Amino acid sequence: MALTELKIRKCKPNAKPYKLSDGENLVLVVRPTGSKTWKQRIYQNGKERDVTLGSYPSLTLADARRAASEVRDAVASGIDPGAEKRRAQARDRVVAGDAFRDVAVAYEATRTSWVPSVRARFWHRMNIDVFPVLGNTPIDGIEPLDILAAVQPIADRGAVYTAKKVIGFIAQVMDHAVVLGMCKYNPALRLGKAIGDTPAVSHRPALIEPEKLALFLQSLWGLETRAMGKPIVQACLYTFARPGEVRQMRWADLNFEKREWVYRVGKVAKDGHIVPLSDPMLALIDQLRVRNSSSEHVFAGPTGRVVADVATGQLIDRLGYKGRMTAHGARAVARTVLVETLGYRESMVEMQLSHTPRDMHGRAYNRVTWRSERHEMMRTWADWLDGVRVEASVLPMAAEYRQGR
Repeated sequence: MALTELKIRKCKPNAKPYKLSDGENLVLVVRPTGSKTWKQRIYQNGKERDVTLGSYPSLTLADARRAASEVRDAVASGIDPGAEKRRAQARDRVVAGDAFRDVAVAYEATRTSWVPSVRARFWHRMNIDVFPVLGNTPIDGIEPLDILAAVQPIADRGAVYTAKKVIGFIAQVMDHAVVLGMCKYNPALRLGKAIGDTPAVSHRPALIEPEKLALFLQSLWGLETRAMGKPIVQACLYTFARPGEVRQMRWADLNFEKREWVYRVGKVAKDGHIVPLSDPMLALIDQLRVRNSSSEHVFAGPTGRVVADVATGQLIDRLGYKGRMTAHGARAVARTVLVETLGYRESMVEMQLSHTPRDMHGRAYNRVTWRSERHEMMRTWADWLDGVRVEASVLPMAAEYRQGR
């Protein structure tokens, strides 16, 4: 006979445990302590065993019947309900919920090898582009069209490359969900083709000619602003490090005694990249002590956080050089001038640019540091750069550098 709530409430404990049957192998076990536990007996792989569903009254009769029905359906489908429960418990230990946002948080916590710039880029794209569309969606309910709804607006504004990077981040989160057993497949795979081809890579604009560079430098140094984009562009010029690396510069990575900035390049690099600091660069850093000495980063914004990557572009646009110069273009300027004008060996300049050697012979340069030579090169570069900015005629000055080397 099927159980009722009244019968369950009235049943009293005995000296030994006993069972009350509700049918279809669902029973309520009443123990001498008075506790009442729901169990569903199953037959799987030739064996008989009980699956614990929960305790009464936390799990009501109606709830127990639904849970028992789910267990029976799982067994009929070849699923081990006990193993599934253990997997669910394991998921609960690492994921706060089943929404995409919860899995993204859990996935990011596992990325211990990510450098700060990659971590910041991940959260920026999640918060700006992904979470508004997918954040609260159950992870097992996300389909390819849902992901396209998040990334297509990025591609529509012409940022196809960025859209594909965002798809990559989403795919990583979905892979994590698959591993945790939260969904059966990754809907982000092969979505890149759906948003079109990435435009052919073009070189970033850079003012290679000294005369044009001089006008840009004079405009930059002469601009009255507290915007952090200005010192970041200046630092890009003096160090010719990547803008993202400059923005992430930390006080802890600066060695003022050795006059060096040492940081890790890329996602998995183990050895620190050394950037010798010239007098003008040290003076620039010193100016920022008053503003940002309490922040982790040298080029922190008003909130104490790293400024956005658009800061340098906005600053250069403000100077009227949109499409003609970029912060990243400082690297092309430095390479051209150091090799072709100032006569430094290309291999050493490439090392300072933290470029990976491109051939078997080039890899031998990895065993050479040229530390003192690079210090001298960076001093000469800073002198040349400042000379271009203040001198009325830059070409004779370049010739003097060639003769003096």
